[in-house]
Amino acid sequence: MEKPGGAGRWTEIVGVIGVIASLVFVGIEIRQNTQAVRGATYQSLAGSSMDLLFYMADHPELNAELDAWGRGEQLSAPARARVEAVVLAYLRHLENAYYQMEEGTLKPELLENWAGNPTLSMPHFREFWSQRRGAFSAGFRDYLEARWDLR
Repeated sequence: MEKPGGAGRWTEIVGVIGVIASLVFVGIEIRQNTQAVRGATYQSLAGSSMDLLFYMADHPELNAELDAWGRGEQLSAPARARVEAVVLAYLRHLENAYYQMEEGTLKPELLENWAGNPTLSMPHFREFWSQRRGAFSAGFRDYLEARWDLR
């Protein structure tokens, strides 16, 4: 029979301290991993946004068409298709950002930075959205429609 405070008791105490230290270490690792994932998510979204902006910069005729569309002007069928492709690409980018925010890898204020694009308040956008809203997830539709009063 072992005396109270003997070697077995010390072994238990050391074991408990080891478990606690391991849990603290795992907690620190999870936090660092979460920060790394958030940083990578933001970088990926920013890169996607820059790609779209650079594309627009390289195609001034598309900018002119987007401006005309934004003023509510009628466009030729090819011009309208180009503009709507860009708007659709932007919406996919925004939906991805929304999804990342829902997953906790993007802060809500960063999503708002992208969601504040004036394209979404252009005259033709409401019609465009009503025709294509079904192609997007329900959560994103609800978010965008509430954010821009599109219902």
